[in-house]
Amino acid sequence: MIAGCSGDSESADGGGAGDGGDGTSDGDDGAAGSDGDATETGDAGADDDQDETSGETETTSGGTLRLADEPVGVMDPPAGKGGGGDATQIFETLLGFADGDLPPEGRLATGYEMSADGTTFTFSLKEGVTFHDGSEFTAHDVVYSWRRLAESPETRNSDDITGDTFNIEHETDGEGNVVPDSLAVRAVDDYTFEFDLSRPFHSAMVQIAGQAFSVIPEGIVGDIEGYDGELAYEEWANEALYGTGPFQFDSLNRGSSYTLTRFDEYHGDVANIDSIEYTILEDASAKYNRAMNGNLDVFEIPISEFDPSKVTIESDDGEYQEGTYGPTRSGDTINYGQVTQLNTQYLVFQTARVDRPARRAIAYAMNQHVVANDIFKGVGTPAYHVTPPAVYPDGPEAYDEHARANYPWGYDESRIDAGRELMEEAGYGPDDMYEIELLHMQTNAYEQFAELLRDQARSMHIDMTIQSTPFSTMINRAVDGNFDIFTNSDGMEWPESDNFLRYFHSTASKESSFARWGQEGRQTEPTRAFNEAWQTYLDNPRPNERHQAARNEAYIELEEAHWQGIAQLPTIHGRGQQYWGNDVEDLRMYGPMGNQRYNTLSLNR
Repeated sequence: MIAGCSGDSESADGGGAGDGGDGTSDGDDGAAGSDGDATETGDAGADDDQDETSGETETTSGGTLRLADEPVGVMDPPAGKGGGGDATQIFETLLGFADGDLPPEGRLATGYEMSADGTTFTFSLKEGVTFHDGSEFTAHDVVYSWRRLAESPETRNSDDITGDTFNIEHETDGEGNVVPDSLAVRAVDDYTFEFDLSRPFHSAMVQIAGQAFSVIPEGIVGDIEGYDGELAYEEWANEALYGTGPFQFDSLNRGSSYTLTRFDEYHGDVANIDSIEYTILEDASAKYNRAMNGNLDVFEIPISEFDPSKVTIESDDGEYQEGTYGPTRSGDTINYGQVTQLNTQYLVFQTARVDRPARRAIAYAMNQHVVANDIFKGVGTPAYHVTPPAVYPDGPEAYDEHARANYPWGYDESRIDAGRELMEEAGYGPDDMYEIELLHMQTNAYEQFAELLRDQARSMHIDMTIQSTPFSTMINRAVDGNFDIFTNSDGMEWPESDNFLRYFHSTASKESSFARWGQEGRQTEPTRAFNEAWQTYLDNPRPNERHQAARNEAYIELEEAHWQGIAQLPTIHGRGQQYWGNDVEDLRMYGPMGNQRYNTLSLNR
């Protein structure tokens, strides 16, 4: 874990990260009860699936772990946004989430120091780490990789490093692009890396544990100034993909499967298994049938096939629970785990294409309780805020009280008549329907959800076309702005409201703000209220009680402003579920951050 960051036991426990806490402790570098005016240091403790001895392992069970995945998008870390591809096994960051748990722990870093003003971070890096291409890991690789995240034309995640929240100092040109090599990241020496923030950020250590900050060999591709590149980008992104993780990329049969193999020179716990084979399947039913036929080892069961009465919980860790599920269709009783995720599922509106009366009418029609309990069978809770209950200011009870008293479009009710009246005031009727298209995820539950919403919309003079669409396709269309509405599901990169709310303010980049709310001069009263509250947020960035209290007040104002504008319409806060066969050993349910690696499990068959 990241120890010694605040001198505060709440921070060390990761409070507020999915444990039903009050959100005042972010589990990393937050110092509750102080202004953080002293230089801080942290020991990046070893990840649970690592040790300090390079390449050592006691037993090797061998065998191939069989998984299913979505169609592979792009696994290049800066470009990854939606689609399949288990980059977690291949690439590593300075810090990581062991089995998806908070707080983050050291992977490529062994410790860090933070300056008194909370803006400069200096990391000591692990020595003796080898990339999959045989080159040695140094601080220069970190500089190059983070520059690509900010500067590469392939990046879809530059907002993670130069956005309004976590913002490394940099210069921009007249079009708002990062000036090449202006990012304040430095290799002090081969094993010391340093960066400067433009202002303090309360969750810096959690942010840099995100997959977009993964480290690759310096100069492997030449898409930023100063590098010619050893490989063409297409070769890198589809055939090479050199990281430092416990598994290395082996082969890709696009549209069919891809394979990762054990990296024997791994600096932590060398994998017990020989390889991981991913079968690419778009359809949830196809994945389920493959699992029930005994051809998948770790998998999910679609909501349409899930029977809550078959769950037996045998242990409760607080954040996740484990037990058994069965009998399944094949007659077996298998391992089961569930976790309260920091997740929100929602409709995204392209606000430049979907008028506000239509957005509000759809909000009137939506009964989130029906969606959560009837369509998703209680695998999640009704969502009325963008922020998940576990990290909402003052916790889940405050979440429910605020939504019940203030949600303007109907709490636990569908107000079709109000939505119809709104559309008629806008000039629509039975002979002049408002036309719109909804793209939805390829699951039976989302198909049922889309059909319900389509029928409700028609009764409000909205002619809604629904289309089942691969998730990677939806994200690509979202980045291009080529959609009306699509269903999305997002997990937090750090456990505080700003992680999600940052996407709505009018200066957010188009690559991250799919809704385009308030952009291109389309300012309204809700967007102005949102931007005003956002400025209050920006004025209180530090990890102390005073700034945290100010941010919490701003978060509630931001949620209320967004209620009026409706760039996104929350539906449920999802619960993670995972199933694994009885011949899979030493696997536990993942934690609230969802990241899990497979180098420490074994196969007994």
